Amino acid sequence: MVAASAPTGDAVYEKSIAVLPFTDMSEKKDQEYFSDGLSEELIDQLTKIPELHVPARTSSFCFKGKSEDIPTIARRLMVAHVLEGSVRKSGNHVRVTAQLVRADNGYHLWSETYDRNLDDIFKVQDDIAGAVVKALKVSLLSGDTPRTAPTTNSEAYTLYLRAVSLSRRQTSADTVQAHDYLQQALILDPQFALGWAALAEIFSDDTVNWDRVFARTGERLAGSNDTAGAADFYSQGLSANWQASAKRTIAQAHDAAERALKFGPDLPEAHLAMARVRLYIDWDWPAAESEINKARELDPGNARITQLAASLAITVGQLPQAIEFAQRAVAQDPLGTARNELGKASYRIGELQQAEAAYRQLIELYPTASAFHYRYALVLLALGNSQAALDEMNRDILPYRQCGLPLALDALGRHADADRELAAAEAKWRFGMGYQISYVYASRNQRDQAMDWLERAYQTHDTGLISMLRDPMLKNLNRDPRFHALLRKMKLQE
Repeated sequence: MVAASAPTGDAVYEKSIAVLPFTDMSEKKDQEYFSDGLSEELIDQLTKIPELHVPARTSSFCFKGKSEDIPTIARRLMVAHVLEGSVRKSGNHVRVTAQLVRADNGYHLWSETYDRNLDDIFKVQDDIAGAVVKALKVSLLSGDTPRTAPTTNSEAYTLYLRAVSLSRRQTSADTVQAHDYLQQALILDPQFALGWAALAEIFSDDTVNWDRVFARTGERLAGSNDTAGAADFYSQGLSANWQASAKRTIAQAHDAAERALKFGPDLPEAHLAMARVRLYIDWDWPAAESEINKARELDPGNARITQLAASLAITVGQLPQAIEFAQRAVAQDPLGTARNELGKASYRIGELQQAEAAYRQLIELYPTASAFHYRYALVLLALGNSQAALDEMNRDILPYRQCGLPLALDALGRHADADRELAAAEAKWRFGMGYQISYVYASRNQRDQAMDWLERAYQTHDTGLISMLRDPMLKNLNRDPRFHALLRKMKLQE
C-alpha cells in the first residue's frame, strides 16, 4: 500500500503561500473561467516546489467573492504570504496583474503587470511563478528549465478551462456541457494530455446520465427515454437503458485515461485520472495503488492525489493509513473535502468523536453538498442521537435523504414512517442507491433482503460497494457466508 506522509502541524510555515482566485476585470465580466484557470495553473506550478507549502485550489477558492481581508485569509489557510491579481482579456490580448503580499503586516513584496497575447499565456504563468519564488527566496530544484505548455493551441486551452470550471459545479447538466467542451478541445489538439485526463475523470462520475451525451452526439441508445435536456441525475434517477449506457461510458473512460498517459506519461493528472478509473470503474485495487503511487511521486503536494490514496485505503480496509492520508490531505487543502475520508475512516475504526468533528467541519464548509449530511447522520446514529440524525438526513439531497430516513425513523421507533420512506426509495432509486438501501435491511437484521440489495448493487456497479469492507452499517452480515462471498468477488481481503 502507498506510504503516508506525516501530517503537517498547525504552525504557519514561513515559505508558504496561498494563491487567491484572480479577479476577472474584463469589460463583459465573462472571463471568470480564464482568470480561475490562471490561478489554478499558478497553484499547480508552485505546489511542485518541494520547499514551498501551497494550499490547494479548493481552499484558496473558498474566499472567491468574499470580503475577508488578507490577514484573515492567511490565518485560515495557515500561510505567511498571499498572491492575488487580476486578468483583463480582450480578443487575443491579455493583461495580468499580480502582487505578492506579506500576510502579517500587509507589505507588498512584489508586483508586476504582464501584457501578452494569448499564445504567450504559459510564459506569463512561468514569469509570475518565477517572480514569486525569487521574492520568497526559494530555490527551484529543477532549475530554470522552461515548463512545457500543456497545448500549443490557445483555443483548445480555453475550451479546457471552460470545461474544468463547469465540471466543478458537479451537476449532470454542467458535466455534460464540460464533456462537449473537452471533445471540441481534443479535436483541435488530439495530443492534449490534460484534456484527455479531464475527460477520463468526467467519465468516472457515476452521478451523470450519460445517455444525454450520446443523444447530443447522435448516439442515443435504443430504449433511452431521457428527453429532459438539462434534468439532473438526482431529480430523475437512472434511465432504463442504464447498462448499455454504462458499458459505453466505461469504454470511453478507459480510452481517455490511456490517451492521457500516452501523451503525458510524466503528468500527475494523467496518473490520477487512470487511478480514478481503476478505483471507481474497474475495482482493480492493485492497479489503482500503482497509479496513485506514480502520481504522488510526480506531485507529492497534490491534495487530490493524497485524498484518493485515503479513499483507496478505506476500500482495502487499511483504516489507520486512511486516516493518515486524510489528515495529510486536509493539511494540503485545509478547506477542501478530505475531511470526508477522515470521517469515513474514523467512523469505521470506532473513533466516533473524531468522525463527528470531521463531518461538522465539512458541513460548515459545504452545507449543500450531497451525502455529507447523510454520513454525519450515520455517525450520530452510532452515538445514539437519533433525533439529530433524522434532522441531518432531512438536510441532504433527495436520494440520500430518502434512503437515509428509514434508518433514523427506525431508531426513533417510527416504523410505519420508515416503511413508507423505504418503499419510496426502492421504487425510485433502485439503480443508483442499492448500497444505501441495503443498509436499512441490514440494520433490521433482515439479511436476505440486505444481501439481495447488495447483489443488485454489484450488478449495477454501485460505487458504494467499494466502501463495504469494515462498514459498521453491515455488521449484522458479518456471519453470513453470502456476504463473504461478495467480498471475495470484490477481491477485498477479509
